[in-house]
Amino acid sequence: MGSTKDTLHAELELFRPMVVGQEAHNIEAILVALDRALRGAPQAKAAIDCALHELKARALGVPLNSLFGGQVRDQLPILRILAIKTPSEMAAAAQKLVDKGYRYLKIKVHGEVEEDVARVAAIRKQVGDEVHLTIDANQSYTPKDAIAASTVWPSIALICASSRSMRMTSKAWRSSPARCH
Repeated sequence: MGSTKDTLHAELELFRPMVVGQEAHNIEAILVALDRALRGAPQAKAAIDCALHELKARALGVPLNSLFGGQVRDQLPILRILAIKTPSEMAAAAQKLVDKGYRYLKIKVHGEVEEDVARVAAIRKQVGDEVHLTIDANQSYTPKDAIAASTVWPSIALICASSRSMRMTSKAWRSSPARCH
C-alpha cells in the first residue's frame, strides 16, 4: 500500500540529510543510501529519484528525456483508477473519465470473481472497445479464482492483470492466462 500524507512527509524528512548537500549526479549512490536507511517508502524514494534526475538534466542543460535516450513520443497516456463500487456506479464513473479524455483505466476489484467480472463487463460496455482497461485486485484472488477470472477477461477485452493482483507462486503465475498479453 502507499504512503499517507503524514507518512510521506515523515519519510521525506528522514531522507533529507541523505540528499541535501549531496552531488545530484550521484543518483544511484543516493538511492542506495535511502534503501539502506528505510525499506519500502516507494513514493518518497520516487519523488527524490525524479527530482535528482531533473536536477541532473538542468545542470547539463538538456531536456530530461535525453537522460533516458531521448524523446520517444509527443504524448503520454495517463491511467486513472476506478474505486470499487457497484458495476453501474463504476461504469458511470468510467464514462465521466472517458468524457474528460482519459483512455486508460485501472479497475479496482476485490476478489469476488462474479462481482468483479460484472464490474469489468459493465465498464467495457459503457466505455467501448477503444478504452484500455486493466485490473488491480491487490492480491485478493486465490490462484484458483485468478485463473477462473482470467478465462473471462479476454472476452471483455481486458488488457492486463498484474501478478500482484493474485496470491500466486511464480510457477502458477507463469501458467496463468491472467498475465499481460
